[in-house]
Amino acid sequence: MQFCFIGNSHLDQFNIKSLNTNDQIDTLYSLGASLKGLYNPNSKLQLNEQIQKYSFENTEAILVFFLGQVDIEFGYYYKCVCDKIKYKVEDYINELVEGFEKYLLSSIKNKFVILSINPTVIQNIEHNFNVSFRNDNGYNGFYSHTQDDILFDDHKHTIYNDSYDIRFYNNKLMNDYLKSMCIKNNFLYVDFWHIIMENESEVKPKYLFEHLDHHLKRTDDTDMIEYILNQIKLLVA
Repeated sequence: MQFCFIGNSHLDQFNIKSLNTNDQIDTLYSLGASLKGLYNPNSKLQLNEQIQKYSFENTEAILVFFLGQVDIEFGYYYKCVCDKIKYKVEDYINELVEGFEKYLLSSIKNKFVILSINPTVIQNIEHNFNVSFRNDNGYNGFYSHTQDDILFDDHKHTIYNDSYDIRFYNNKLMNDYLKSMCIKNNFLYVDFWHIIMENESEVKPKYLFEHLDHHLKRTDDTDMIEYILNQIKLLVA
């Protein structure tokens, strides 16, 4: 079978290159790619354009969407800072998933699967801010701001004030909305949190970096990708 995983830097956690399989597995990758970018005609990353080109050339491929974590971990707070209001996270997620739903129904012709996003592993919320707004000390500042434009101290009590437990809940809530959208439309959905989690609230140590990082650590095994592919094959059989 032919699969195309669509995502961003989080795709690295799957260790796809080490997988021993007769399946063809392609990837469409853009650093910092988000759900919103898919249906934003002004998106600088142009991930949708990549998808449309790939789909036209590979009509039998199953598209596997692994997007949304950037939106809830970074895009949500960025929007709140820019609009100077702390939005209700449920409203933000609902708007996001509705846009994704319309995009899938109108723009995707191939068979496709939606994957759950990861639980957050960011213990220090200032990291969320730095990824978005700083461009020094290893941060990209991918929203085109620097620390001179917007300061963390100005927003840490009003917008960047969510605990780890709240942010963990937000990621889980995002998956709940994605799953509900898939059930409503009879879309295929695969959740693989049981591969990642030690228990209901802790990520397995082998997926955690020693340094502060918002990604899951790639391991030597291929447990994640094997499980996902097997589940997809069962769903499309």
